[in-house]
Amino acid sequence: MKISYHSHIGGLDLSQGYGTAGFGIVTALKKLGFDVPFNDPHADVLLNFTQPPYYQFHGTDQYNIGYTPWESSMVDPGWIGPMKAVDEMWTTSPLIARWFGEAGCKRDIKVFEHGIDHRWTKRFRKPHRTVKFLHVGSDATRKGGQIAFDAFVDAFGKNNSSVSLTFKTHAAYTMIRREVAPGLLMRPQDYSTNVHHIHGDYPLDKLISLFHNFDVLVYPTFSEGFGLIPLQALATGMPSIQTSTWAPYNRFVIPELNVGDRLIDSPWPNEHPGKVLEPNFDDLVNAYRYAYDNFAEVSDTAYYQADQVHEEYDWDYLVEKQFMPIVSSL
Repeated sequence: MKISYHSHIGGLDLSQGYGTAGFGIVTALKKLGFDVPFNDPHADVLLNFTQPPYYQFHGTDQYNIGYTPWESSMVDPGWIGPMKAVDEMWTTSPLIARWFGEAGCKRDIKVFEHGIDHRWTKRFRKPHRTVKFLHVGSDATRKGGQIAFDAFVDAFGKNNSSVSLTFKTHAAYTMIRREVAPGLLMRPQDYSTNVHHIHGDYPLDKLISLFHNFDVLVYPTFSEGFGLIPLQALATGMPSIQTSTWAPYNRFVIPELNVGDRLIDSPWPNEHPGKVLEPNFDDLVNAYRYAYDNFAEVSDTAYYQADQVHEEYDWDYLVEKQFMPIVSSL
């Protein structure tokens, strides 16, 4: 049987979440014994892993699946037609499924969570002189880089050698700033000696090494389709400070590191219309302090649950569970 895969051009980029997840799906399908051509009109099943304007319809009896992540509560009206036209509609979390349903996209929207590559091995993090916090992805302002920086300064002050915060981005710049006088803004790394910025497209082995060399992820995102970054951290045994209302794997977030949130009108209405989840600043400050004060405890907890993260989010397991009911019905 052929299960054809289709995505937009950006969805084939392995340096981004779309491409990483798509590669995981295709690899697992091949391991299950399926032929997986790209956008084949003659395949038995077509998986459109992309946004609805890019869905493909070939006018055959091909079983068509639309699989779309999303990050906010409002859906473009132009998406509704393609989403209703597919045989099945999938998304990445119960929250997004609810928002799609409320928009009238489809009645029975299934959740297909992303998996984790087995190469994201766990690493035990021992207490040491400096607790190193990591934020990844602040190229996108919705991922909360600014609030992560502001709360870090509030929690620990400036130039505190017992802690550090590093921002990892693709681009060579971030929009994170600190106002030090009216109209005078400083970059985080210029404001405090214990804040750093690294950038570039890291291959997988280098990215895993980066996670292994930090102690705590901080990820107070306003909205997330699925959120591979904190799942990757959890798979390495790294405690994750994060908002988690959007995360289907929130049971793995240590309660004291969970940052509360509330629905607000999106600050980015053109890109993410409707509502998003605003992280609670005081919760974030408290989570920083808790992670520092109780590092041995949270590190142990995260390390010992990493095996379960891998077990529940194994790509082969997830893909077989999602696809086999369809295959057996055709």
